[in-house]
Amino acid sequence: MNTKSKKIAHEIAPLSLVQSAWTRLKSLSLSAQFLIAASLIVFGLMTGVSLFVAAQVEKAARNAAGSAGGVRLQTLVAPLLERAEDGEFRFDEKFQANVSRLIGTGPPGQRIINIKIWSADGRQVYPPDASGEPLLFDELEQALAGRTIVSRTTVAKHAYTDEEEAQSLLEVYSPLVRSSEGVVLLAGEIYEESEVLERQIAETRRTSMAGVFLLSVPMLSMLYLVVRRGAQLIEQQRRTLKESLRNAIELSVETIASASSPTMRGQKPAS
Repeated sequence: MNTKSKKIAHEIAPLSLVQSAWTRLKSLSLSAQFLIAASLIVFGLMTGVSLFVAAQVEKAARNAAGSAGGVRLQTLVAPLLERAEDGEFRFDEKFQANVSRLIGTGPPGQRIINIKIWSADGRQVYPPDASGEPLLFDELEQALAGRTIVSRTTVAKHAYTDEEEAQSLLEVYSPLVRSSEGVVLLAGEIYEESEVLERQIAETRRTSMAGVFLLSVPMLSMLYLVVRRGAQLIEQQRRTLKESLRNAIELSVETIASASSPTMRGQKPAS
């Protein structure tokens, strides 16, 4: 078989499978066809609803985690900040030692893994970045604008260690220090374990899918019974019509035969 023939055969094969499936589907009863179509539609819609609900729950859980991370920054890190005589924030050894004691604290699955501090111009001031180059990305810009943002270390934004990327940590960006006019001077970034959040999201998805199944099966069963009853009634009426038509045809044949016979015409049969 040459290349052209092979190509044609590959194109025809899927069509043959589709035609075979369609022929087999048409050969099924009306109730079976309805059950297949309704199952696809109902399970598709209910799955979409469950995914939407899970996404909303995940969003709410992430927002709650962001609020908790922002509170941690305000209550644990902000009080440690001190200013020098020139008004600049001091990130000396004392500050570093105090922040280091915070690493690893928190409930299991939500422990603090790392803390970073960013200045208003986008420089990472703690731990100090060797390059010293300002880096403004969307999450940091929103934190400097006064909002709390939740992300993950798997989404590239700035430099991460291999451990941070491998663990898929939860990142919370939040305002840390504001001026008297309300301008954000420092933004904090806290890395937290996400096991608790992942369990909540997974449990929500399992629960929503189980709910979809428990709701869809009785619904499809009731609809199937209704359609099956209707299909049986239609089939019964069809058999009745066929029987009536057959009787009518037989009666017509008998009438025509009787009318065409010599006896019925008043003629004597030839001797």
